[in-house]
Amino acid sequence: MAEIDHFYIKERILKFCEYQMFDADISDLIRYAKGKGFLNRDESVTTEGIKLAHSMNKSDTWIPVEWQII
Repeated sequence: MAEIDHFYIKERILKFCEYQMFDADISDLIRYAKGKGFLNRDESVTTEGIKLAHSMNKSDTWIPVEWQII
């Protein structure tokens, strides 16, 4: 069950990255997520990635300022 949860969390992280990078392909999104600390080198979800996914599920304004590209 935890494996399924991490799949959906990873999906939310990549969705966040997609909003930040627009026309990037999946490898760029994964690289960006790793750079932001949302995914580990092996593409497993980090604590920051879990926090991001939970914040995305709680609100329509789910992108915290500290994670936005300005």
